[in-house]
Formats: sequence, structure tokens, C-alpha cells
Amino acid sequence: MKASFAAPLAALTAACIAACGARAADAAAPVQHLGAMLPPGLHFVDTQHHRLATAELLQDGRPLVLVTTFFRCDTLCGTVAHGVLEALADSRLPPDDWRLVIVSVDPQDRPEDARALQTVYTDYAREARPAVFDNRRPALRLLVGDGAELARALGFEARADKAAPTPAARYAHAAGLAIVTPQGTISRYFFGVRFDPDALRLALVDASAGHIGTLADRLLLACAHVDERLGRHSAAILAALRWLGIAGSLALAGWIWRHRHPPKRSPR
Repeated sequence: MKASFAAPLAALTAACIAACGARAADAAAPVQHLGAMLPPGLHFVDTQHHRLATAELLQDGRPLVLVTTFFRCDTLCGTVAHGVLEALADSRLPPDDWRLVIVSVDPQDRPEDARALQTVYTDYAREARPAVFDNRRPALRLLVGDGAELARALGFEARADKAAPTPAARYAHAAGLAIVTPQGTISRYFFGVRFDPDALRLALVDASAGHIGTLADRLLLACAHVDERLGRHSAAILAALRWLGIAGSLALAGWIWRHRHPPKRSPR
């Protein structure tokens, strides 16, 4: 029985990979605009039909994790959103320290589409990382409006395919995200569908100008090297962060053990 399903399953998997690869090949290569400001004149509509401008995305002083996509995509867009939510949860930064904003590049997407997808992503976050999101909602916002212009400004320009057989295949675009400072400056890029939580943590701490994260994070950033081609800190810095966390945990455990079991004094 298992053998009878092996060949069709392999063929289906290969077809899916080929289809996704073809779409990725059609997408414009991402161009990093590090240090650029978000365009101030863009306008968006949220899930409750409230209109807002670019500046209103930056009002609360938190760094943004910014993703451009389209809401009827049935290939990589959902995988990217899931990967971002997982990495944010695993970064160990409180959900109050960041905001994830997902903007559609498709002018045909409506606030109702954004509302339905926001429920899907919120439910996924709570199911995938209940320890983080069970008692609080992720700081997640889905918007429609000037998404195509925003994607172009970020360097994630999407290419429309008017001959696409279904709305779900309407656009080809690169997968990834941009980190934006509370002042609206593009500070880091991450590409792909899965993201290193430690690298994302350091990028958010850096983007916040040290207002979030720990002293250890800031010390590491002081000597961190960023590979601007890849948009992330070097592997040596990430390894140092992991070992520093382990060392801190061991030191804390030793301090607790010592105070629970004070050394015996020798008799005089």
C-alpha cells in the first residue's frame, strides 16, 4: 500500500516545488534600500475600514516588522507569515516590543479579506506558540491600500501576471521582510520563509535604538558585524548570543544553589 502511494506523492511534491520555483523566478529580485525612509504620502485601510497614513504606523515607538504580500495567495505568502510569527515568538522579545504589519500589494484586496486572514494568522500564532500568545494577541495588523507603492519603496516589487489562471496566482514577488525603525527608516532585511529568531531579535533591538532587549543584546550589537547582502548579523555574533544566554542561565542557577545551600563554616 505504501509503495503504491510513493510515486504519485513524489510526483505531486516535485510539481509543487517546480510551480513555486517558477513563480519565484518570475518575481523581481529584491533590492535593499537600507537607510531609506518609508514614503510619507502612502495611505492604507485596516480591517475595521479605518484610514491611516504611513506616519500612523509609527506612532507608538515600536519597530515594525513589515511584510508585503497579497491576501488571496495560496503558495508562499501564508508560509512567510507563519515563519515570521514563529520567529518573533521564539525571539523571546515580549509581543509588546514589536509590531508585525502585513500589507497587500493587490488593489482588489478589501478590508474584509484582511480581517479574515488576520483571524487565521492570530489563531495560527496561538496554536503554534501557546506559551507566548495564549494570554495575549500578537501585535499584528493587516492593511490594504497603497501596498504596491510600499513594496516598491522597500525593494520587494511584485510583478502582476494578467494571464494568471486564478486570483491566487496573480502576483509574483520575493519572499521576506523588512525591519523599520520607529522613525520610519529601513534598517534590516530578511529573505526567505523561515527566519533566525536570534538574528531577528538583534535586528529589532538595533532598530529600537536600544529601547528594548537586554544589556547583553546591546553589548553584542556594539561589536556586531552586519552582512548587508544577506541582511543579518554574522554567525559569530549569533553564536556568541547563544553562549552568553547559556552562561547567564548557568550563573543564575549557581547563584540560586549557593544561596539555598550556604557553605558550612569550619569549627574554630
